[in-house]
Amino acid sequence: MSLYSDNLELNARELAARKERLESFPVKLGAVLTTRCNLRCIMCARHPSDLTLEDAAADKLKALFPYLEDVNWQGGEPFLAPCFKGLLSSAAEHPQLRQHIVTNGTLIDSDWARLIVAARARLIISIDSVVPETYEKIRRPGKFANLLKALDALNGADAAAGAHTPKEINVAVMRANHRELPAFVEFAARHSFDIINFHPVLFEEAPGENIFSAGDAGALADMRAAAAEAASAAAAAGIRLNSTLPAPPTGEASSQGQAAPAPALFCAHPWRQFFVDVSRDADVFPECFCRVPFGNLRTQSVAEIWNSPAALEYRARLASGRAPGYCAPECVKGCFDRSRLE
Repeated sequence: MSLYSDNLELNARELAARKERLESFPVKLGAVLTTRCNLRCIMCARHPSDLTLEDAAADKLKALFPYLEDVNWQGGEPFLAPCFKGLLSSAAEHPQLRQHIVTNGTLIDSDWARLIVAARARLIISIDSVVPETYEKIRRPGKFANLLKALDALNGADAAAGAHTPKEINVAVMRANHRELPAFVEFAARHSFDIINFHPVLFEEAPGENIFSAGDAGALADMRAAAAEAASAAAAAGIRLNSTLPAPPTGEASSQGQAAPAPALFCAHPWRQFFVDVSRDADVFPECFCRVPFGNLRTQSVAEIWNSPAALEYRARLASGRAPGYCAPECVKGCFDRSRLE
C-alpha cells in the first residue's frame, strides 16, 4: 500500500460515515494562484489585479501532493504566478497525481510546453471563438495568432516526447459567438483537442452578451441549432462534447401544477477538497463557490485548516442538511449538475 491509496480508502470511509474530524487528508486540490491576467475578457467577473500567492504559502500545498488524486491550477492566468513553475514540477514527482491547468493558453512557449508535457498535465484552455475577429473582440487584447503559436508549441513538445497532452476547449457561449459553435469541432480536431465544453456566460460584465438571463428567444433558438450541429460533428469526429447550455423549456410540472422540488443537497467537497483562493485573501474553502472559509493558508498550516472549527461545522451542516448560509445559493437551488458536488 502507499500513502496515496491508504488515504484514498480512509477518505472514502470517513465520507461515507459523514465524520466531522478527519484523519484522512484531502484527495483533491484547487488553487487560484494569482489574479494577474494578460487578457481583459469582456465577460470576466474576476477583474485582474496584482494578487498572487507567495512562495511561503504555496510551499505549504506541497505537503498534500502525496495524498492527492487531482489538482486544478487556476488564475487569473496561472502562468503569471511566480510560484507556479515550482508547484507544477513538484506535483509531477507524484505519478498518481493528475494536474489540470485552466488557462487562456497564450503565454505557453516552447519551454513551458516541455514542462507541461513532462508534468503529464491536462490543459483546459478558454478560447470562446475560433474566428479570429470574434476571438479578439471577446479576449481583449489577445491575438488569435498567439493562441495558434502556443498550440503549435504544445503539439511540437508532444511530438518530440512521443506523448499526447490532453487538452480541452472551454467556451463561454454568449451573443458574440452563439452561432459559431460548430466551428470548434474542426478546430479541435486540427489542434489535437480531446474535449469541448460549452457553458452559458454567467455574468453581466459585457452589456447585451448574456442571451440566457435576457431570454432572447431568437438568439437561444440559433444557439440550440448551432449546438446540435456541433454535437453531431463532434460525435462523427470522435471528440467528446460537454454542454451545460440550457435546454428548451418543456412546460412540464408536478401533479400540483408546480415544478418538482430539487433533491436535498449533499456535497462531498468538505470531505474531499482543499480549495485556496488568493483573490479571497488566500482563504481556503471546499470549492470555489463556497461562502464560509475553513481557514487561511497564509496564517495556518494545512492540517490546522483541514480540521478547523469552521471545517467541522461545515461538515456537520451538510451531513444534517443545514447547508443554506454556508453553501452558494446556486448549489442549494440545484443549479449545478450533481456531479459538480462529488
